[in-house]
Amino acid sequence: MIDGKNLVEKLLVYGAENLHMSADDAELLRVLLYMCLRLEYSETQKKPRISRVIFSALDEEVRAYIKENGLDENGSGDEIVSCVFGLITPLPSAINKTFKTLRERMSAQKACDYFYETERNNGFISPVKFARIETKNHYSSELYVMDGEYVKKPTDIAACGNYRGVSLSFDGKDFCFYYAPDEDFEKQAFLTPQPKESFPLNDEYLDGLFNFIEYAPCFYGAATVAKVSGTPMYDRFMLGENPLPALSSKIKRLMTCEAYPDVEAGITDWGVNDLRLSSYNRNTLVKLACETIASWQSYTEEGDEENLSRYVTAFCRLGSDNRYSIDLLFHKSLELPYFELPAPLNEVFKNSHYITRFAGYFALKDEFSEKLREAEEMLTAKTGLDEDKLEESKNPLAGLVRDAAEKEGVFRDERKAEAALLERLFAMIDEAVAEKAVYGDDEKGVMGLKSFLSSVGLKG
Repeated sequence: MIDGKNLVEKLLVYGAENLHMSADDAELLRVLLYMCLRLEYSETQKKPRISRVIFSALDEEVRAYIKENGLDENGSGDEIVSCVFGLITPLPSAINKTFKTLRERMSAQKACDYFYETERNNGFISPVKFARIETKNHYSSELYVMDGEYVKKPTDIAACGNYRGVSLSFDGKDFCFYYAPDEDFEKQAFLTPQPKESFPLNDEYLDGLFNFIEYAPCFYGAATVAKVSGTPMYDRFMLGENPLPALSSKIKRLMTCEAYPDVEAGITDWGVNDLRLSSYNRNTLVKLACETIASWQSYTEEGDEENLSRYVTAFCRLGSDNRYSIDLLFHKSLELPYFELPAPLNEVFKNSHYITRFAGYFALKDEFSEKLREAEEMLTAKTGLDEDKLEESKNPLAGLVRDAAEKEGVFRDERKAEAALLERLFAMIDEAVAEKAVYGDDEKGVMGLKSFLSSVGLKG
């Protein structure tokens, strides 16, 4: 049996050591935790001394106590866990105050690190890490493998007791900044209009995004918008700190716009058609970007299917030289702008936010490592490739094994087998990215892209 009172003391120690919990609040929080865990409170009871507490063990113990004492009778165990850790997390008002004080007195990075670590330490952000896969050859896209499992949370984020957001206001418009509970990459965050609503990617909202980026220049911001109505795929901007591959692409063709001479423009060498706009003048940059987005949404050309939708994924940044930039990735589809990978390989990929895929970032599930080892074994069998075993295999990487064996034979060295499989995986991803391009690199594709850009006055 788990001692509930001892568990409460562990929670208070953990809160003080990892969540900036004030000692002045300890007694009140002790009472509230007793109520939450249905314990009988007494001021005279002895309080045991608790040594260092680790979140994973504490989370597991809280869940076990809830189950052991039948507190999850209506399937509310996750809500109770969220509430328990929420109690030992500073109140939203305290988080807001500390965040803004750190930003003003130290830096935006310090403020964001404080906020991120608080939400990670209280369990709102799952303890998952992402390890980049390195290869001998260079590929445009980047692949990362998840390490760890997501901690289940209530479906509605607002119901999470350990959820915290930072309230911000720019030019009279309110926003909420918060970190993603189930990350696709480290420090993934969102910026949401308040009250929460779907919004068009127009001057007003791009200005709001750039206001935030000026406030916290460690972030880039992104959103996807659809044809005609301008309705975004999400009612929030996605934020990230680490640069995505598309944002590191190089300009291959310079463009000019007579109406906006202070905006530098160019088509990059990224696989998905990418127009990069940059300027020290934010107003003219945003105007040209919005005109381009609106033009793409209503643009038609010969060969378009009847129900075709045109999408734009926009990435906004502020450089270290205080130059603003917007990358506009153009794509079109008869369906929503999802970026599905070929089956069965898609089974080992995570990336719930397709914005990152168009920009060349792909996250693999934790199970990928095990599947890769199984594939290596098939490719290094001493008796040669077992065709029957390969045919019956449910391993999503079986196709890569067959391709490698047909072209290079069976390997004796597992490291070489692994390298061969990864090279094929990267090549497949780069090919999938290139297939999302509306216009190819051939003469027809170049002329098609130029024709569209000329409709908004961009020439080159």
